[in-house]
Amino acid sequence: MRHAQGHTMEWLKVGGSVALVIVALPLLALAAFLGRGVLLAAALVAVVAGLAAFAVSPAFRTRLAGWTEPEIFYNGLRLATPLAYHPFHGWARIEGDEATLGADDLVQAVLGPVDEVELPEVGERVRQGRPLARLIRGDRMVDLPSPLTGTVVATNDRLQAAPALVNREPFGDGWLARVEGDGLRAERQTLLRGEEARSWFRREVDRLIARLVPGETAPVLADGGAVTGDLHHHIDDVRWRRLAEEFFGAEGA
Repeated sequence: MRHAQGHTMEWLKVGGSVALVIVALPLLALAAFLGRGVLLAAALVAVVAGLAAFAVSPAFRTRLAGWTEPEIFYNGLRLATPLAYHPFHGWARIEGDEATLGADDLVQAVLGPVDEVELPEVGERVRQGRPLARLIRGDRMVDLPSPLTGTVVATNDRLQAAPALVNREPFGDGWLARVEGDGLRAERQTLLRGEEARSWFRREVDRLIARLVPGETAPVLADGGAVTGDLHHHIDDVRWRRLAEEFFGAEGA
């Protein structure tokens, strides 16, 4: 019975999509007849195609949801979808000639609870791919590369008293610095965004798990395959140095 109902719903969706196309055809013809039609016709075709895809394609609906969600979760780690990402796990939010910069969720998960954050000085020039800030836990640290080039105009002073904000709110109150520059939008094109960023993030999480537990039952995974909050406890010094270089571009002490 349930199987039959599923088929019925799919046929209804297909029928609705066909009806939308039939209704749209006269509108397209009218637009072309009135002589303004190229742009309007193209817009109507796009709307109809989008509605049809939404009606009949679960994959399209899933992808559309991903485009509109502010965060996605994969194996227990978060990715803020409106941001742009550097391959060494820094993020950037560009607003005009300024950009807010920070570390993504994978950084804090691997390092663990942050004890101290060393920030750049206001007025300092930072360059894409060069150290922006140092995150420290005990005798381990990450020198996070800057996602963009610019002059530092502000730093997150709250991190001096509450460095764990990097762990709790990596995409919000745990931001590191704001920079100003003329080439931010051009450099943004070199960063990972949108679907490319989502695919990259999933690959990075899978790669991290594979580095930690090759061929074993993963102690770093909770039921359902999610990375646990004590991930850092399962990283010995040898693995830490390798992970710090491979994922963050610098040796971990």
